[in-house]
Amino acid sequence: MENDTQEITILVVDDEAELREELLDILTFEGFHAIDAANGTQGIEKARSESPDLIICDVGMPDMDGYQVLESLQKDSATATIPFIFLTAFADHANQRRGMSLGADDYMTKPFTKEDLLTAIQARRDKETRRKLQQLRVLSQRLIDYQEVERDTTAGYLQDEVLSLLSGLRLILNNEETQINAGRRASLDQAMQIVDNLTQRVQGFIHELRPLMLKHVGLAQAVSWLCQQVSNQYDIDVDLNHRDITGNIHYEVELAAFRILQEALLNAGKYAETDVINVKIWTESQMLFMEIIDYGIGFDLTQALNDPNTHGLLTIQERAASVGGYVLVQSLPKEGTSVSVGLPYEAITIPPLSLGSLSVSPLFSIDAAKKTPTSALPSETRATVIIAEENDLVRQGLRSILIGEGNYAVRAEVQTLRGLRNLVQDITADLLIMSHTLSESNIAAFLNEIKQLRPDMRVVILSNYPQSAYAHTCMVNGADGYILKQSGTRALLSALERIEHGIHIVDQNVQPEREERRARAESEDEAYQSLTRRERETLFMVLEGMQNTDIAEKLVISPRTVETHRSNMMRKLGIRGQAALMRYAVNLGLISPETQS
Repeated sequence: MENDTQEITILVVDDEAELREELLDILTFEGFHAIDAANGTQGIEKARSESPDLIICDVGMPDMDGYQVLESLQKDSATATIPFIFLTAFADHANQRRGMSLGADDYMTKPFTKEDLLTAIQARRDKETRRKLQQLRVLSQRLIDYQEVERDTTAGYLQDEVLSLLSGLRLILNNEETQINAGRRASLDQAMQIVDNLTQRVQGFIHELRPLMLKHVGLAQAVSWLCQQVSNQYDIDVDLNHRDITGNIHYEVELAAFRILQEALLNAGKYAETDVINVKIWTESQMLFMEIIDYGIGFDLTQALNDPNTHGLLTIQERAASVGGYVLVQSLPKEGTSVSVGLPYEAITIPPLSLGSLSVSPLFSIDAAKKTPTSALPSETRATVIIAEENDLVRQGLRSILIGEGNYAVRAEVQTLRGLRNLVQDITADLLIMSHTLSESNIAAFLNEIKQLRPDMRVVILSNYPQSAYAHTCMVNGADGYILKQSGTRALLSALERIEHGIHIVDQNVQPEREERRARAESEDEAYQSLTRRERETLFMVLEGMQNTDIAEKLVISPRTVETHRSNMMRKLGIRGQAALMRYAVNLGLISPETQS
């Protein structure tokens, strides 16, 4: 068992000493901190002094029965919200209705098994987790609303006070213009230029704080303006491709999309150290999708999430969750960062568990696994899934995609190898989607272990490694699929659907052996290593004889952006001219001498 169950205190209230001791033994063995009380009066005292996370209480006790215990606890604000499970020898509905009407969370009829007890506890834990997450959801939405009010207030002040002062100052300067001599003309022109620049910047701040263009001219125009502002501010080529932004998209969703894009672009401009950012926006199946890709230095997702000074990722995540959407962030050093967003046309309320982990540990958690109650699963689903992924953000995005777009039922989520081992002992699923890095040191042995325990469960490996050796090791040891984490949503869902039907899938972007030989040769060249992913793509297309317009069409970017990549690539390689580029490629082994001729 993981240590986190040691922090969970369960109070057992029962006048039968033998049964009470048996319950304490079971709970202690399962890793809980178990305490007991021999009657109702002691139970109330223990509840107030120990503040347990869960109470299991017998109904039929002599001095004070379970109903009276619950009524007394409900009257005290300090104990009123503690989850409560009744133990009873009475199985009639009248007694159950009485207990539930008083606020009990569950009813267990004696005799019961260990499995019955643990299942009831797990259900209460899941319910408490959902309650806590719902509280976070409400708090998050209030903070977002407050933030928008503050932005609107600040924008109003800038509009009414600062712009008015600047306008008045410019009128005064205009009036002075007719009364000054030629010697002061230059100073006046300079002052007017300063006023004009300040006015322009204040207007920009107002638009950033209060995006009125969303209401006046729509999302497409507001996004175009935002991309141009970021491009000017950071001297970056923001390449925007927005198509088919149609449909009746709710204003709250448009505002969330604008804020997410704003946060992503500003973060990229400040930290990515890139020359170009690609932005794609489109609508499909009553959903608004965005993809923001920079080709900068990248960053460590886990480190960023744990950094108290880093708020951008969580801000984006909360914005999407507030309207029922999802965000998937992927980043690799020297490769850059991609942010994929999916938002429904209408702002909807998602069941709290659909939010995944909001970087807040659930109150109840065994083996860092989160089981989804059967009642919370979609009624029409194709397959059940277990997600094993150590990164909170990736796990949340994957879960949202599987439920929202793939119509899968996520049975459980786990973030440690030990937790996964314990979990599959208890439950199974049609698919296990597992991060390669969860068992990177001995993936072969673990796959064999899983397949022996659950031979009918199909195992899909999600990996950052495109080398065929990794894929080969996984597939020959029992994996049913090997998919790169860089794959898009459609590619992932398509692969999972085929794996469901017994087809073994290896991601099409896994490098064949000849590509790996080339990759090893490339690793020896420092200049080549300095190229971004997009610059490398441009390099290979140039070597294939493609023109800028052809490259632009294939990469869905503008010819001007292609020329930027091409110039940067040639500069970093220290090469001038096509002939020198071909010689470099031959020497590095990127192409054969026959290609050069």
